[in-house]
Amino acid sequence: MAKIPEDFWLEGLVPAVFTPFDRSGELDLFKIEPYCAYLLKNNIKAIYVNGTTGEGKSLTKDERKKILEKWIQVSEGRLKIVAHVGVLNVRESKELAKHAEESGADAIASLPPLFFKPQCIDTLIEHCKAIADVAPHLPFLLLPFANHDRC
Repeated sequence: MAKIPEDFWLEGLVPAVFTPFDRSGELDLFKIEPYCAYLLKNNIKAIYVNGTTGEGKSLTKDERKKILEKWIQVSEGRLKIVAHVGVLNVRESKELAKHAEESGADAIASLPPLFFKPQCIDTLIEHCKAIADVAPHLPFLLLPFANHDRC
């Protein structure tokens, strides 16, 4: 797994940004720019994109990629971007992790598998490593939800 760079640090409030939609239920990427300006005006330094508040689990891979790309573009390096890449299968998580690194995200994050939960920490580590290995230059943040025993 990637080593967190010494200059990578999250502090203060790191909001999980929502995903804007238009009245027909399509992504409304134009709302991200004023949202970004609002966050910067309120001294936010980092955001969490495509997590649960951002409806990540309800979006397609392509939608998640577009949202991340838009946040990276609009923030112009003024925000640290943590991209949630967790989905129900590791192949898509890996694809989203690789995309996050290629797009310029500052870190990736994932929840552990939610339905077929790892029975022990070693299995959880294998799962996380598979995702983190495709984005070796980004810190990987695991968002834990339960304790795990050793195998």
